[in-house]
Amino acid sequence: MSKQLRIWLFVLLSTLLASSSLLAEGVITLTTTQSSGETIYLTIQANGDITIEGVQEAPRLDELRKPYTLTGHTVTIRGDVTAIDCSYNIVTNLEVSGCTSLTTIHCQQNLLDSLDVSGCTALTELICSGTHLTSLKMSGCTALKKLECQWNQLTSLDLSDKPSLTTLNFEFNQLTSLDVSSCTALADLICSVNRLTSLNVSGCTALTTLDCSSNRLTTLNLSGCTALRALTCWDNPLISVDFSNCRSLKGAVVSNGKLTSLKVSGCTALTRLACDDNQLTSLDLSGCTALTKLDCTRNPLTSINLSNCRSLTEFTWREGNLTSLDVSGCTALKKLECQRNKLTSLGLSNTPSLTTLNCEFNQLTNLDASGCIALTILLCNKNPLTSINLSNCRSLKEFSWKLKRLTSLDVSDCTSLTTLACNNDQLTSLDVSGCASLTTLACNNNRLTSLKLSGCTSLTKLDCSMNYVDRLDMSGCTALTTLNCSDNLLREIDLSGCPRIDSLICDINQIKEREMTKLVNSLPDLQGKGVGLFRVFNETSKREGNVCLSDHVATAKAKGWKTQFKRGRYYDIWYDYAGADKPTFVVTDESTRGGTVTITGTSDLNIVAYGTELTIEATPDEGYKLTALTANGVDILTTMKVVVTNNVTIKATFEDHTGVERAVKQQVKLYPNPATDYVIVEGVAPASEVTLHSMTGERLYAGRADSRGSLQIDLTPYADGVYLVCVAGETYRVVVRH
Repeated sequence: MSKQLRIWLFVLLSTLLASSSLLAEGVITLTTTQSSGETIYLTIQANGDITIEGVQEAPRLDELRKPYTLTGHTVTIRGDVTAIDCSYNIVTNLEVSGCTSLTTIHCQQNLLDSLDVSGCTALTELICSGTHLTSLKMSGCTALKKLECQWNQLTSLDLSDKPSLTTLNFEFNQLTSLDVSSCTALADLICSVNRLTSLNVSGCTALTTLDCSSNRLTTLNLSGCTALRALTCWDNPLISVDFSNCRSLKGAVVSNGKLTSLKVSGCTALTRLACDDNQLTSLDLSGCTALTKLDCTRNPLTSINLSNCRSLTEFTWREGNLTSLDVSGCTALKKLECQRNKLTSLGLSNTPSLTTLNCEFNQLTNLDASGCIALTILLCNKNPLTSINLSNCRSLKEFSWKLKRLTSLDVSDCTSLTTLACNNDQLTSLDVSGCASLTTLACNNNRLTSLKLSGCTSLTKLDCSMNYVDRLDMSGCTALTTLNCSDNLLREIDLSGCPRIDSLICDINQIKEREMTKLVNSLPDLQGKGVGLFRVFNETSKREGNVCLSDHVATAKAKGWKTQFKRGRYYDIWYDYAGADKPTFVVTDESTRGGTVTITGTSDLNIVAYGTELTIEATPDEGYKLTALTANGVDILTTMKVVVTNNVTIKATFEDHTGVERAVKQQVKLYPNPATDYVIVEGVAPASEVTLHSMTGERLYAGRADSRGSLQIDLTPYADGVYLVCVAGETYRVVVRH
């Protein structure tokens, strides 16, 4: 070979090598609005050395973000770069050329309008979220695995040559259609908050997570997504979803759509389903034996079959048209919310795990929760319930209700109940005995005649005012501090078993002098511990029957109690009470002839002090016998004693023992009882005298039965309270409540 030829070949080879070197050198150009002297932060990784222009510092290669001082608006990086991170700057343009080794680009949170990374054949990760992009080109990026381009303004996205893509997030863009059918490796897809009317995921056999919420999809075919585990697709006008072959699906949210039917029977792994706010009239859950949480709120469904949902722990169906619901046998069910439906029946048998039940605002007349042994919270307000069974509900802690038709309530088995508010209803009986955890009870303004409190050892506050209770057993209520039993029919109160009480409101009752003495004697001594509140008399109420004398006030004061009374109809103002003077009364003997009557216990029958106990001795004459002895019409033949609380008329009836006695005892009936305006007495002998007396024995009315043995007594002149009806030597009680 000639020397000239060798020289020519050498020059050619050098040229080729130089050209190859130039082709291998990649160039990345960044444009920013930042000025010279300002700082830009970059992360650069590369194979070998690189050069950087437009900054003062030399390039620094590692995985950490480094500060660079700008010398102009453009930064140029040359070399075999493998990773570039220019995120969180003010980059307005990013150009990538010849970077065949580049695997990672992070440019999020900048001001890019467009981005072209075409030809980056090694690129596996691109994060360009929040950069205002309207155009993104990635042709030739066949190795791309992760793409995050959310929070931009993209209207289209070409993924046809991305077989390696596993993660795609482009939520909050403006795409109207998306086809990822060629992305066979795709596992996670987030495309929510776009304008999608079409989504093709056929062939995505590796897809495990899909979020396509807040779009415009009307149909969704997931039949080929055999690996899908989680679907979130709420807020779409969906009319159909195909879940066939989705045997791996565990969670699905298809809320706020237009679905009329939904079939998930083949989703045997499904544990959570939310299909609320649709138009469902059909829901097929057969085969969903793993289902634990189900929400069907606001759907027109009227019934549902949960017989196979043995794993169900939470079921929510609010604000629908459900008329009946049976969760019997759902042994794992812990929480049931079915409020605001049209339920007339609710089956709860064999639900031992149920802890929370909300069935408010329905049409239930009966509720049997006796099998709910774990129930802790029960909300059943606004139902026409007439019967409720809470036996065995020993775990119940919270019970909220407003049940205007319920007349009887027994929570005696609810030993964990701490607070009970059942005021302003129609209850006539309430049993909280055994509720050892109960601390607060408000049952005021009902129609209670019976209130059982035994065993309420933790009770601190009790308000049973405005009822018809005539007896209150506080024994065992050792923690009680506050008692309001105002406006009842109580004749006595014993607080000897309540050593901690320091507030007692008991006005508008029927506690007379002797019982008032017992009451103040039972008050605990608070001297040196504080001042107790004792509200005992209300002069504005016609029903007030208490007698609190100055002696009672003095006794209470000596124990550290302030006694008060109410004066004035329109203001809840209480004043210090000095107590009433001890009154005197007249005792009159109106006995029949045929015997003599001797009254002992006082020296003057015209001046008998209140509370004086009198003993009556009635001795019949020869040929007569004593057949009746009454005080103001009240039979005292057995005791032969009377306590004076008002003017008293003693009447001993002596009859000729040779007379013929009546062979048949009268069968007397009184109704209505309690009474409002009148009471009818039936079953007495024609022309028999019938009298009405106060509880103090005062005679208020006398009349005679008609020819049928009947008499109607007008009660409108008399105040609310308990009165005595006397006829033929027998005494009957009648309760008056206007």
